[in-house]
Amino acid sequence: MKLAQDITGRAIICFILVSFTWALPACSRPIFTPTIIQGATEKTAIPVHVRLAQIVDASPADDQQDSWWSGQSTTSVMAGPLANVVAEAIFNDFRFRGLFAKFDKTETGGDLVLSGTVYRFYERRNEHLWTWCCGLLGALLPFPSRTETGEVALQLTLSRPDGAVVKTFRGRSVFIGSQSSYSDTTGSNPGVSLNRAFNDVLSQIRQQMIDNHDLILTQASK
Repeated sequence: MKLAQDITGRAIICFILVSFTWALPACSRPIFTPTIIQGATEKTAIPVHVRLAQIVDASPADDQQDSWWSGQSTTSVMAGPLANVVAEAIFNDFRFRGLFAKFDKTETGGDLVLSGTVYRFYERRNEHLWTWCCGLLGALLPFPSRTETGEVALQLTLSRPDGAVVKTFRGRSVFIGSQSSYSDTTGSNPGVSLNRAFNDVLSQIRQQMIDNHDLILTQASK
């Protein structure tokens, strides 16, 4: 009888704790902004003037929504629409790396126009319920306490000012893993894994553009 009461009590406490966590207002959670990793710049810029045009968000709406079963979405709280913050990060990265001789966001001009589509851009962090119910046990034993999953899938297209497509470039990075108090590489800060995946995708696309240097240069001169 006493054992049953103890189990019931723990279950009630667990439910209250989890419910309280999910009841926290969105404003209490950190605002996520994609951050570029400032590594080496490109040795030789592609000698063209590229203008950044529209980046479209075609990702599933629930990627940016919290879910009781699949966890909290890092991108549910952002500084602006997903397409806008991703476009700004792309602009900062390509400018910092010196990928093109000139890269700007003017409404007209440029040898080529860069546009793109975001197909996936999300990170979910799912705290395992047992860590809420078992107190310090989760901190003492190396059992998984949180699961992180996410994906970044991005497509960028270079076109001539008349709309003719020069080349389409695609990048994709997926991550999934479990963390415990002994193996936590992201700490309590959301977005670390997502930023890493995003920078990986940008690196893939930059390399594709460099590999097509001659094609880009030829099309820009037409």
